[in-house]
Amino acid sequence: MDATDEPSRAVPPPSAPTGAQGQPSGAVPPPPAARGPQGQPSEEPGVVDAMRRLRVGGQKLADAHIGLLKAELAVAGRELGIAIGMALAIVALAVVAALLLVIGTSLFLGEWLFGSMAWGILHGVLFFIALIVPLALDLAGGRRDAFVRGLVAAITVTLLLWALF
Repeated sequence: MDATDEPSRAVPPPSAPTGAQGQPSGAVPPPPAARGPQGQPSEEPGVVDAMRRLRVGGQKLADAHIGLLKAELAVAGRELGIAIGMALAIVALAVVAALLLVIGTSLFLGEWLFGSMAWGILHGVLFFIALIVPLALDLAGGRRDAFVRGLVAAITVTLLLWALF
């Protein structure tokens, strides 16, 4: 029998060091889970076992992603709450500034023109009533030309009273 009739075997070269089990020292032994109790290779997992592991792994992956989503939404919600709070503070301060401008202007004009801030308060209230009434009438379904006629009549009466007094 010559060397070509024998099945080929992987035999390390004589110069290669061998490990304790006769394998080359660079070879990686199979993982311990792949060996049975007596060191013999065990059977591969079946399809059902592999599907069970796949389902369990997929469930763990989904649970991890859901946990991450909850954490991200909590942070985003906190940031959104801060942004909404700051926006409301800006709006509130803008309203206060507008009120201060309108009220302060009325008080200043009353003091400057008539010598008393009470006149500024009275004229400011009357001015806002003059703005509110046409808006309310328009909202109630009134005609818009009635607003213009009323404005012209109010200006005429004001100028006549001013000239009289």
